Amino acid sequence: MVVSKRGRKRVIYQSTMAISRGESHMANLTVKKLPDDLYEKLKEQAHAHRRSIAAETTVILERALGERLTTEFDVFHRAARLRGDSRVYLTENELAEAVRHGRS
Repeated sequence: MVVSKRGRKRVIYQSTMAISRGESHMANLTVKKLPDDLYEKLKEQAHAHRRSIAAETTVILERALGERLTTEFDVFHRAARLRGDSRVYLTENELAEAVRHGRS
């Protein structure tokens, strides 16, 4: 984020995520004169989804424009890889208790 001379916030980000097809060039996007309340909502939503503001903006644009850069296969493949990399192993009972605790 950059604050201009007039005190208005501008969100400037450069996407570094490569498209799954192997393309490495990504465009840059600059948003000027973004209202403060909209920026705060975007920041809160990004935090709630555990994403950067740039990643959250990309997801919002993908949904609004009907685009999907990541296939379901890519998501499942990444989840399986992350599960394999995890050093935390929970029993079914421990997992059920964690879920119950998280919902309370």
